[in-house]
Amino acid sequence: IKSKQVLSDVVIAVDLSFSMHADDIQPSRLQKAKEMLKELVSSEHKSRFGVLGFTTNAIVLSPLTSDSELLLHLFSSLDEKNIITTGSSIMPALKLARKMSHSKNLSVVLLTDGADELSYESEAKYAKENSMSVNVFMLASTMGSTLRLKNGELLKDELGDIVVSRENKAIKQISDVSGGIYTKGFDELLDELRDQKLKDKEVETTIVQNMELFYYFVVLSII
Repeated sequence: IKSKQVLSDVVIAVDLSFSMHADDIQPSRLQKAKEMLKELVSSEHKSRFGVLGFTTNAIVLSPLTSDSELLLHLFSSLDEKNIITTGSSIMPALKLARKMSHSKNLSVVLLTDGADELSYESEAKYAKENSMSVNVFMLASTMGSTLRLKNGELLKDELGDIVVSRENKAIKQISDVSGGIYTKGFDELLDELRDQKLKDKEVETTIVQNMELFYYFVVLSII
């Protein structure tokens, strides 16, 4: 049986920079991002999800798919111990997200601590011009946290001062301009994604329905 199913596209962009190892969000910012990804994929069954990771560049971790098990497997296999990039940039993530989907109005979720910029005017303009609703789920606290290197020492800047990674609220400019939200609450994010859902992606699916015919042969055998 062939049926039409309407799906919306959501691209989840996960910040993979070194600052995501901070533990001001328990158990760590990156581990919390993984938990968020699992919850999002499990809560929305009428959406196609794509996942990308970004630092100063962006890579596709999973193309758009409605196969939630595949998404979770691909991201859970990511070994964050190999991530050493200290900075992150939002623009490459937005550009890659837009390339991943032909949806007229694309929903994007940024799981990030806000990255490094003081202003996101160009990113906000790009998102608006390309019909992207960017939702920022903030994974950092206002107090922030220090970062430990593999040798156990605290990360320091070029002047030798200890680095404290904090919530960068400047990124809210992107969500404000693009029509998304800036939040730390999962339920609020989920409600917003449902409001943004547009039925512009129709997919044909095939459902297999079995017809049991064995009893005809059973009757013949008895006879």
